Amino acid sequence: MEESWHKAKITPQIAGVYPGPPPQVNQPGAKAAEIRELKLALEKERKEHQETRSKLKSSEEELQSAWSQLHAAFRDNLKFLRIDNFKKVDELELEKGAELLRLELEEANRKYQNMKEFLEGKLDEKDREIWEKEKMLKESIENENRLREQHDATVTEMKMKIQKLEEKMDGAKKNALAQTVPPGDIETQPATKIVFKGPYADQITYHQCIKVINSSARRIAYCIKTTKRLRVNVPCGVLEPKEGANLIVSFKKLFGRVDDHITVEWINTPDGAGEFRREWFQGDSMVRKKNLPIEYNPFSE
Repeated sequence: MEESWHKAKITPQIAGVYPGPPPQVNQPGAKAAEIRELKLALEKERKEHQETRSKLKSSEEELQSAWSQLHAAFRDNLKFLRIDNFKKVDELELEKGAELLRLELEEANRKYQNMKEFLEGKLDEKDREIWEKEKMLKESIENENRLREQHDATVTEMKMKIQKLEEKMDGAKKNALAQTVPPGDIETQPATKIVFKGPYADQITYHQCIKVINSSARRIAYCIKTTKRLRVNVPCGVLEPKEGANLIVSFKKLFGRVDDHITVEWINTPDGAGEFRREWFQGDSMVRKKNLPIEYNPFSE
């Protein structure tokens, strides 16, 4: 009884393809959720960054407005001190008031510059942070794509290995099944011997045509073996049921008396097999044989 077969039986053979534990491959999309979270967080930081820049611009405009107002007040006070109260205010007081206004203006301008530099430094730092996160996100996406490609390549390779093993085992099973049935009969024309007719001369090649016919109900492969002096064309092939093949047996130089012969060997071919393969005749296959002796008749009829 034939032993049942399924994919589980080839698992030990697959281990030879990948020695050791099975390869650990990240499943595609394993980091998809993490990448989505990074994208959302980065988008949120970009939005906050834009809002901070807008606030800085508003603060800059407010400081500029305050500076302009203070500068205008300084001008107005100078005008008042110089024109309206020139006779009432001592020249020293005028200079003192102008100096105080100038100091206030410089202090306001200094604070504005300090705040501007501080905020711009913070924004530049945020720019670098966002750039680094964008770079990390890009690398994560590239790693994810690379892992997906590696996973797909590994899966494809394993499928191909499994398919090859299935085909190999299936072919061996069919071959074994074919060889359990003895090959059928063949016919040869001529049926018992091959006769070459003379007279013979050196340096002349002599030919004789024979025919091999597959008279069985199965597809067969045949192979012709000869003694040293003989040649056969075509020495091997495959025949469908009831199909025949014409062969040419030839020799070149006749010397002495030699017991020449050809041997026809044939076997059943595995189901679904293609072209002729010599390994079919090796091993434990059931091979049948038929000998055809060669007769050299020196007289032509």
